[in-house]
Amino acid sequence: MWHIPYNRQFLANPGQNDAEAYGVHIHRVPNAAMRCIGVHHLSGGENKGNHHIFLDVLDEEGTRLAGAIIRYAWQGHQGDPLKVLCDKPDDEPATNIPLYPGQIVSVWVDTGLVHGASDRVSGIHTAHPDEEPGNMRYHHSFYVVFQLRLSEAPAIPQMPEQPLPPPELPEQPIPLAEVLPELLERLTRIHRDSLYIM
Repeated sequence: MWHIPYNRQFLANPGQNDAEAYGVHIHRVPNAAMRCIGVHHLSGGENKGNHHIFLDVLDEEGTRLAGAIIRYAWQGHQGDPLKVLCDKPDDEPATNIPLYPGQIVSVWVDTGLVHGASDRVSGIHTAHPDEEPGNMRYHHSFYVVFQLRLSEAPAIPQMPEQPLPPPELPEQPIPLAEVLPELLERLTRIHRDSLYIM
């Protein structure tokens, strides 16, 4: 239930982003109905070694919007953006997206046929240095919260279905050759530790 205090904090003061130092940016879309009201980089204690984007979508009253769909893509991704359904129980964030080495991910809310009606959050990746226990290179997580803000947005006309523009992903992908030695070293260490425990 670590996410609930952040929801309250973002609802009280929308637009917070404590992950800017990690290269994560909120891209505001003029007149968007879906606003990103907060981004949080999880502490080591909250993260516990995960590598995910955790997400919530709230209605105008601040209640979880059941059945919302999140779209996402990463630099170099081919084809249509992928999607995940917000369908988790209330004691955890509504959905999550695993992050893999080399991915720089952008997320937004799927607003159906209303084109460009959601803010985007981009620059999300895990290639950050080791920090406290629970947060190490390739094991960082982020919490992103969107809220429906129809009262602030003018009516947006329905537009014919068309592909979404590619997400803004300014950073360069991390070459596999750079990632592989560290991953192999970690796997070797895990294997050695498991043999020792056995």
